Amino acid sequence: MTFTARKKINTVTEDVLKALPDTRDPTPLDFSNCLKPFITQLPSKYQDILLKTTLEKVSQKDYAKANNLTYAAVKSRVQRARKLLKEKFVACCGIQTDNYGYVIATNNKNCTC
Repeated sequence: MTFTARKKINTVTEDVLKALPDTRDPTPLDFSNCLKPFITQLPSKYQDILLKTTLEKVSQKDYAKANNLTYAAVKSRVQRARKLLKEKFVACCGIQTDNYGYVIATNNKNCTC
């Protein structure tokens, strides 16, 4: 005769979650004022796409139509531009991110922004 252990499943109620302390920083880091100088350092095709899709809130699909590009090409270009932008930003301002890309700390190197 064999017996298998049954796992007891513990559920967390909403009351328990509310009772836990909130350890998040209440003031999120805002780097939007710093973006534009870094974007202007990128090659022109990356400058334009980031300025339009990020700061001017033009959708990537609309950008693709207006510039006779495929949506896939725009998505790829935005990702490459963001990667270049992040490299410049991190090099200047000493930004540290977590595994998800969220800013968790800054080391104010000689950042002019």
